[in-house]
Amino acid sequence: MNKSLLTTLTLIYFIFNVNSFAQTPWERPEGIDESIFLENKIWIQDNYEAAPDQVLNQLYWFLTNAPSSHKNLYIYATDVYHSMFDLKIEEEDYDGAWMYADSAMMMYDKRMDIFGERQKVIPFKAYYAFYYWTEFPEKAQELYDLYEEDIEIEGEDTPHFMVEDYMRLVGLKRNATKPEAAEATEELQEMYEYLKEPALTDDDVVMIYEKLNRIIAANIHNATPDEDWGATRDYVDEVFQTSVTIDCDYVKRFFGEKFQADPTNAELAEELVAQMLSVGCEISKEPLFEEALTFLNEQEKTYSRVIALALLKKAKGDEAGYLSYIEESIALASSPQDKADAYMILAKNSDWSQGRTYALKAAEFGAASRAYTFIGNLYYNSGSACGGDNPVQQRACYLAAYDMYAKAGNQRGMSKAQAQFPSSEEVFTQGMSVNNSINVGCWIGGSTTIRTRD
Repeated sequence: MNKSLLTTLTLIYFIFNVNSFAQTPWERPEGIDESIFLENKIWIQDNYEAAPDQVLNQLYWFLTNAPSSHKNLYIYATDVYHSMFDLKIEEEDYDGAWMYADSAMMMYDKRMDIFGERQKVIPFKAYYAFYYWTEFPEKAQELYDLYEEDIEIEGEDTPHFMVEDYMRLVGLKRNATKPEAAEATEELQEMYEYLKEPALTDDDVVMIYEKLNRIIAANIHNATPDEDWGATRDYVDEVFQTSVTIDCDYVKRFFGEKFQADPTNAELAEELVAQMLSVGCEISKEPLFEEALTFLNEQEKTYSRVIALALLKKAKGDEAGYLSYIEESIALASSPQDKADAYMILAKNSDWSQGRTYALKAAEFGAASRAYTFIGNLYYNSGSACGGDNPVQQRACYLAAYDMYAKAGNQRGMSKAQAQFPSSEEVFTQGMSVNNSINVGCWIGGSTTIRTRD
């Protein structure tokens, strides 16, 4: 137990509540001797921090004789019992330690029973329950319920470790009712026994997952070394994926129905798009995906959204829509690399001549190796289209391909193209000479130098 952390938490609590303490007098029940009441009260207040083991009798007296005297009684009591827990752990008296842990948790319940303030008390109880109850299967359902309530209260202020542990229990609770639970280890069987009722459905888990992701999203950009929200996100994702079987039909039913009921909800649209991509939906055949992505792009145009819409149009055979989005993506691209990527996408989805034009534009934005390799491939694959009676002329496209591969620094491509050069005999037979210029012709155009493969 990190005692300094617990002490700090208690001090913060007192700082924020000191005014209410001063304004509310302690109530002495009828029949209770005033001197004993005041003596025990003062003794607790003076010693509960410095000497917690010296106030146990006085606390017991108050809890027995004046349990409704003041809510501070329960604040003092929880602090004392937490300290006694730490002391017993140091002494290796584990039975004593867990007795005090139970006593501390009972004080939170007692305070809420008598004084209410549930929204104020639950976060403190949940904080300590994380340390006290996590390893005890018999406490699993109680801990689950406590986390559930605490997250409703604290929302985005929920500590990252509680988010993780709650998701751990969510996964266990969901898996407890699956057929394969019968084959689990003995340790898991025990945990499942305490968590299986009430059961969770896949829909329940998805809704919890969405809630926790909103908390993570609110904190992840302000994370500190002590609060690794990125690790929390990864853990929550991992548990979610092992707890729920989600396919495309499920996504369309669960997320799609919600989006269709609220089609201007950007958060729902984002979730729908992300989930359909993650489960491998055949998005070109899913109108709902295009609807959600188009809506998001209308709300805020981004390079990635426009590129996605362009490829979607391409897959559906909408050439005009495809070209329109790709051209738009070039204007939206914020870096030379993005512009180069967009031009390469255009190149790969155009005819040979236009593809070369786009690839050359990509080379201007820093993608020379990719662009010239692409053009080299175009030239190399033109062998069957660029013919003629002259065997040297027939192979001019491979000479041109070699030149492009050389510009790209692509040694493998150069070797591949060289293997298709004309032979020395073919050059001689045609009355041509090595190192002389030759017009490439065909759609490629331009000229290159005659070389041979041997």
